[in-house]
Amino acid sequence: MAFDLVAIGTSLGGLHALRTLLSGIPSDFRLPIAIVQHRGPDSDDTLCTLLGEVAHLRVQEPDD
Repeated sequence: MAFDLVAIGTSLGGLHALRTLLSGIPSDFRLPIAIVQHRGPDSDDTLCTLLGEVAHLRVQEPDD
């Protein structure tokens, strides 16, 4: 069975779990990872910064 995407969903309190998970994924991981996290309407790019500190992959916010 082949997969095209890894999707991860968390609630607002899932930051610790996301950081733990992303820190264990190697830089040569080939599938794209889409993270969907409940956030407030006034959220800034802090989530990307916090995940980028531990991830071995590039972390970016999607564009509309």
